[in-house]
Amino acid sequence: MTRQPLALALAVAFGWHGLPLQAVAETALDTVSVEAEAIDDVLDETATTTTITSDQISREMAGNIKSAVRYEPGVSVTNSPSRFGLSGYNIRGIDGDRIGLQIDGVDLPEAFKIGGYSNAGRNMVDVSLLKSINILRGPDSVLFGSGAIGGAVSYVTPEPEDWLVPGQTLGGGIEGQYYSANDSAALIPTLAAGNDTLKFLLRAVRRSGHETEAMGTLDVQGPDRTVANPQDDDVLSGLLKIALIPDQNLRTTLTLEGFAQDINTDILSIVRGTTIAATAEDRYRRQRISLDQSIDGLAIGALDIKLYHQTSTTTQDTFDDRSASNPASYVTRGFEVEQAITGLKIGFDSLFEARGAHRLIWGLDLTQRKTEELRTGQECYPDFNICVSEVSGVPYPDRDYPRSTVDELGLYGQDTWMLSDTWTVILGVRYDYYHLDPEADAIYLGTGLPLAQQKPVPQSYTTDAFTPKIGAIWHFAEGYELRGRYVFGFRAPPFDDANFGFSNVNAGYVSLPNTNLEPEYSQGQELSLLHNHVSGTWSITAYNTDYENFIGLETLNCPDAPATADPLCVPASLPGTYLDAFQPQNLDDVRIYGLEAGFTQMLAPNWQMRGSMAYARGREGNGNPIDSVNPLSGVLGIAYKRAAWQAEAMLTMAAAKQEDDARHADNGNLEKQFLTDGYAVLDLRAHWEFAENGHLSFGILNATNQKYTPWSDVPVSDPNHVADSGSGPDRYTQPGRNYTLNISYNF
Repeated sequence: MTRQPLALALAVAFGWHGLPLQAVAETALDTVSVEAEAIDDVLDETATTTTITSDQISREMAGNIKSAVRYEPGVSVTNSPSRFGLSGYNIRGIDGDRIGLQIDGVDLPEAFKIGGYSNAGRNMVDVSLLKSINILRGPDSVLFGSGAIGGAVSYVTPEPEDWLVPGQTLGGGIEGQYYSANDSAALIPTLAAGNDTLKFLLRAVRRSGHETEAMGTLDVQGPDRTVANPQDDDVLSGLLKIALIPDQNLRTTLTLEGFAQDINTDILSIVRGTTIAATAEDRYRRQRISLDQSIDGLAIGALDIKLYHQTSTTTQDTFDDRSASNPASYVTRGFEVEQAITGLKIGFDSLFEARGAHRLIWGLDLTQRKTEELRTGQECYPDFNICVSEVSGVPYPDRDYPRSTVDELGLYGQDTWMLSDTWTVILGVRYDYYHLDPEADAIYLGTGLPLAQQKPVPQSYTTDAFTPKIGAIWHFAEGYELRGRYVFGFRAPPFDDANFGFSNVNAGYVSLPNTNLEPEYSQGQELSLLHNHVSGTWSITAYNTDYENFIGLETLNCPDAPATADPLCVPASLPGTYLDAFQPQNLDDVRIYGLEAGFTQMLAPNWQMRGSMAYARGREGNGNPIDSVNPLSGVLGIAYKRAAWQAEAMLTMAAAKQEDDARHADNGNLEKQFLTDGYAVLDLRAHWEFAENGHLSFGILNATNQKYTPWSDVPVSDPNHVADSGSGPDRYTQPGRNYTLNISYNF
């Protein structure tokens, strides 16, 4: 047959690169109708990506983001078990806001943490609500914009068509889950209805549980406690989509999506000294409305327009009973972060021929992000019937950064250029403009407080950057591909670093803002060899990423000798002395490199094996290890399926963290609390399709009752600021042998 370049471009557009090229072209030509991915879902074919589908989430009985990626070496989720729980993703040793995180193309809230009583994380999506989780390893600012210098995670919610069989006007399902590790249960109902012109989808998740078990046995109050703190955790998440499709080239979709989580904790692990009890009430809320307009059949291809508004609020209240003190007192601390983001995305998807076939994704992103943070506190003395707005020498209310508005503009283009049956080239470039506009008030400035506790007037900040990338795919033999890419990443200095300020004069330290920060950049090189054959697949990837201008909190030189002190040092009350001073600064360059590999293999009829591994190593320019890099890890699984039954075993392994690969403080001590041992954890599952659309799964996780701690869960040792961070390793262990149950039925 004669291959047509446009047909080959369509093959790329519809994501069939994993097939041998000839089969791709023939499939594209013979298919009567196909549904292309949305522009928001497009990824770079040369990148290392993973898609976790809703079916996987259900069959693997994943109830949160940590369990959803448990079988993804090189990807982890950080956890704070004493109170705050899961936070965000770690990809190839990079975590926090350096990982792009979005849902349906809308950025999710940023993280902010200060001390042991305030922690706004990024875990504001229930995985059971989703259609898929797309994970991109390595930088890619072209498609994800400022922030994705270490990788990106993209959540995709379902459409009504995912639940409506062609010709059917009503569909849906019901799913129930149970997890013994935290004695939690979830109910997930779904309803879809419509016709060819109008469709809607309603999906919800109601989840309720308690603290997640650890394998510690010391059930005492105070920092030595290793049993999990008592906790109640309730989640309600919902999705409504209404799609209007007047003809095959037009689609308008209205999306309403929300997330609410309430966590109440009895923080027994911080009870010490005069504090005889401590409790916490943490509330997380996020709401999104978006309007999407898709137009196909235009002369320049397809057009997608997305207009959205999202609000999120983190509210955390802590109550300390200090009735053992003299005089007795009760302390209340409050923390609240509100963030609102409004945006417009205009994206084009163009197919054309010019010395080969091209798929060009191009467009613009406009966003405005408004963030406001406030900490409050008071100490009440019942014997004297008075309350003071001060706790441990810190006056309240206080803002750690001013009200901040960030305006961003992104212009991007990515061309997937199929030169021939053998070669495909991907070229991309993005321009980002970033402007920070702070709004100071008396609370932030500390008006009326002593000079050492006042903050300077915040400064605006503007920067921009071009981030290019180039990649290529070479089909050098039947079923073989060699993929390579060179990509750049960009991250503007966060608003909470540029104008961050905090002081505790009684404790003798102060944190200072820095509006002279340089943006963070990354340059990543990646090479992958892949092979698809009749009975399976395998791949191996080598990568190297260099990061410039990493921003971290540094200690200023503030000795008790004015002649040698940094000019930014703040004088203490004693003449000739200074407070300890900290400031966000650009650090030494960082390099992270590693290897990843994976395979699937049919061993015999009904038997399949799969496995993967990830090795990474990270160093600063001065040779210091990067603590966020996880040890060598791997997964090996085997499954047997026959008729309506399937059984599988998954072995998750990790090497021990070596001392020469862990970061040490200036005094020689580990910066994290302890080094983790190597481990191997066995999970067993059985699945039964009891009806055409009915499914029952049962799992025994950690079947051998292995005591283990992932390196990503080990906290930094900071007992001065985090009251319960001085305990032994047992507090941070994962659950012992535990059980999961999932039952679902669709109609």
